[in-house]
Amino acid sequence: MKKNRLLFYCFMLVMTTTMLTAQSKKELKMQKKLAEYAKTKILVQKGQFVFKTSYIVTQKGDRTEAIGDGLLIEDDKAYANFPFIGNMNRGTLKGSNNIEFNTSETDFDIEYNDKRRKIFVKFEAKDKNESYSIYITILGTGKATVQISSSSRGIMSYEGEIQKVVI
Repeated sequence: MKKNRLLFYCFMLVMTTTMLTAQSKKELKMQKKLAEYAKTKILVQKGQFVFKTSYIVTQKGDRTEAIGDGLLIEDDKAYANFPFIGNMNRGTLKGSNNIEFNTSETDFDIEYNDKRRKIFVKFEAKDKNESYSIYITILGTGKATVQISSSSRGIMSYEGEIQKVVI
């Protein structure tokens, strides 16, 4: 009888230890995600980051690899140079086919969803021939999607990540 009781207590001890270890692994994973989100949030709050493009996504959903700096945000300025492979809504453009703009005194609308660890950035930009609406969705890990709608072109999306500006 004592032997059965001893085995039962040993079994319970092992089960409790296993459950506590699993709980702590889950907590560590959550703490890591929260730390990544905090780092990303600080980067956006400072207002100086670069979006590095990895993929272009067309309206049809086709993904094409594209490497480079797509968007640079510094305080109230935005500089962009995105490759464009979509459809034109009207006429032809002079110069480069890329989506390019250079704005100053830009009004950025930024929303933080701390519960889902997402950041949303919206702003408008204009160049000589076009006006753009830019929507950026940033995940807590720094991965991001930039969607650009234009007065003269089809909607384009770009996948990549945001990083600290290196001077």
